[in-house]
Amino acid sequence: KEYLNIIETEVNNSEKTITDLLEYSREPVPQQEATDVYKLLEDVMKRLPAPDSINVSINCIDSLPIALVDGRQIGLVLSNLLTNAYQAMPNGGTLDIDIYHQDNQVMLAIHDTGYGIAVDDIASIFKPFYTTKPKGIGLGLAISKTLVDVNGGKIAVESTENEGSTFTLILPQSRET
Repeated sequence: KEYLNIIETEVNNSEKTITDLLEYSREPVPQQEATDVYKLLEDVMKRLPAPDSINVSINCIDSLPIALVDGRQIGLVLSNLLTNAYQAMPNGGTLDIDIYHQDNQVMLAIHDTGYGIAVDDIASIFKPFYTTKPKGIGLGLAISKTLVDVNGGKIAVESTENEGSTFTLILPQSRET
């Protein structure tokens, strides 16, 4: 049973690497539609629940924000950001997620209390194949930035070493809101 668990983990890691490489090699074409960002986040968190050692707080300010994005693509971005946040807090911590409207845009800020990003690394984290992780291939944030860009949004990061990081998605708001 122990070996089967190891094999399953390695197969999942290999599958993610292959998926990331395929996703990166394709020119993404978004199928934009009105997307409930809060529900999208909930769906992603069901697939990727936080470890027990991480306390998660989701704050949705105002009414539920509706963005005009490709839900599958932005779901992949959220998966990458949550995975990175979990990995940044191997000994536990707090993950705060805020969703709100600002200037006809949907804002989603993901803040972790992990080890943060070194100042010298911030300028490179969205570059393909740049990683500071021993087992990383450096495509998660590069793909995430590309997907956010093709959906008409932006991604920003603020980080302080040993205090944590905040990744903010700025997405176009649907007129159906």
